[in-house]
Amino acid sequence: MNTYFSTFIPGFSPVIKEALPTQLEDLVINVLLDGLVVYSTSSSLDKIKELRIFNNTFILLNQFEKPDHNPIDKMIYWVLQSKDLEKQIMDHTGGKTKGFRIVISKENQNIRLKNDVVTRLEERIKNIKGLTINKSKATLELWFLSRDEGYGFFGIRVTRPTEEDKRIESGELKPELSNLLNLVSEPDKSDIFLDPFCGHGSIPIERALNFPYKQILTGDMDPKIIDRFRLKLKKINKKIITGRWNATNLQSFDDNSINKIVTDPPWGFYTGKHLNLPSFYFGMLSEFNRILKSDGIAVILVAQKPIFEAELKKIFSMHLLARYDILVSGKKAAVYKIKKILLEN
Repeated sequence: MNTYFSTFIPGFSPVIKEALPTQLEDLVINVLLDGLVVYSTSSSLDKIKELRIFNNTFILLNQFEKPDHNPIDKMIYWVLQSKDLEKQIMDHTGGKTKGFRIVISKENQNIRLKNDVVTRLEERIKNIKGLTINKSKATLELWFLSRDEGYGFFGIRVTRPTEEDKRIESGELKPELSNLLNLVSEPDKSDIFLDPFCGHGSIPIERALNFPYKQILTGDMDPKIIDRFRLKLKKINKKIITGRWNATNLQSFDDNSINKIVTDPPWGFYTGKHLNLPSFYFGMLSEFNRILKSDGIAVILVAQKPIFEAELKKIFSMHLLARYDILVSGKKAAVYKIKKILLEN
């Protein structure tokens, strides 16, 4: 078994803990922090690279737990003195020529070290067979990552930005967030799935490409958004029914007709107009409650948490199962997992 560490969206630790054993073989979770997990598995590296719940994944070369001083200092000292470094890196590069660069991350922020320290590190590493310094087009990234919990990790980054990542538009949800939102909804092959705020389409497309379902329905109020989404659909070759809908008045849907709703509603304005958020949330939740089947689940990404929760309390048959506090593009938000329950007479 090999050992890795992966970063994910902070706030989703309970989801990662539950999901990871279902996606990898012979899994052992060694450390679980808010936004980072260390684990051992016999699954192939290719399978690990395909996991969409993570931001980045690294082969763990060394781990430093609760050091007495700066974790970065301790990691750098280990690299400069280690007799195992050559073997560890060559085991993962096969001795092939690679240009490398060093990345230092402290509490999720990349930092720069003093030039003399960087020079010493680079001189140490470039003596390893097949390695040359190439900061602009590196094919090998060696990461020093320190956490405020007192942990330090040194490893080789094995994931790279995909073409999909490079095409993400302003305001579009990242694939890992869309994946986690869908995962929280407990996907099933019998699901009739709805996203009434499709926007860029990242949530329904993620559902179609990577999760089971029976039918996917999605739409928006803005016809331009719908037209743009339909163009995207032509590229993925998946049948998704689209329509123009008002989420506070979903007349096109029968009562008790939807199993799952996963959506990212407006955060304060809609089609250029500021919203009366209490009224908007109550109308949306009332319609979700009407169209959801008993035990149906809604997963909703919300920025205005106190207002949303106040309106949710008014819908007595909508039961809050979980709330995950996260950041989206640096802004505070929360993911709400809600189940419709039958009330006793």
